[in-house]
Amino acid sequence: MKVLGAFALVTGAVVSATTFAGVDAYQCTTKQSYGLNNSGTLTTDSPESAYIGRRFAVDRNTGRIVADHEMDNGGPFAEVKVVDQGAEHFAFKVVTTKDRLVQVLVIGEHRPGKIKPFVFSDLTIILTGICE
Repeated sequence: MKVLGAFALVTGAVVSATTFAGVDAYQCTTKQSYGLNNSGTLTTDSPESAYIGRRFAVDRNTGRIVADHEMDNGGPFAEVKVVDQGAEHFAFKVVTTKDRLVQVLVIGEHRPGKIKPFVFSDLTIILTGICE
């Protein structure tokens, strides 16, 4: 549950649009959460449902996630790598590793319009929502 705790830091409170003053950033809101149960299936009836409605920001240049709660890309000692900046035909992708922690964030930069869907996973939970 350390990974889940790391995600809760970023998704727990509202992040203002000024989180990354002067930096190109996504502002995201979690719309749905899924937890992996003991039978190997995803469920929406889990502690992860507490993330629904929570907001966070993602620096488009570094991939760092910022919020007033537990989602923080594994803290200051994690390796955060923007795998793809996203473009007309590709999604924005970030992979974070720290010790045994692995997180993946994909934002549909290639989707038309201002609102972009995202999926986040630490390989035991999956969160989805939208970013602007």
